[in-house]
Amino acid sequence: NSVRHNLSLNKCFEKVPRDKGERGKGGFWRVNPRHIDWLEANLAKCRRAAPPPGPPPPIPRSMLLQQRKMQQQNQCQQALLPRNLMLSPPSVSIGNHATTNSPFNANICISESSNDPAK
Repeated sequence: NSVRHNLSLNKCFEKVPRDKGERGKGGFWRVNPRHIDWLEANLAKCRRAAPPPGPPPPIPRSMLLQQRKMQQQNQCQQALLPRNLMLSPPSVSIGNHATTNSPFNANICISESSNDPAK
């Protein structure tokens, strides 16, 4: 109902009755031919600019150079690693419990201190 009400208030739309042989009740709404140009001009202002069809914009040269530099650094670092070194997450020991929670190769042992104020 609210849509029909709003269409009736706008002079750009007009109600067109159904044909006599057509089933159903009520009519149809269409754009009033006298107001097509005005409606198109105002709708064009409201439309958001859609991205143009086609390939995405190119990646900026500075970003490409930065990616290439990082790849070269990674290759150099890998070349310096001994061949038999296998990187594994560290094992952190706290009391009798061990956990693994880091992607770096390091073993960290946390021991209890006798001068801990909590004890």
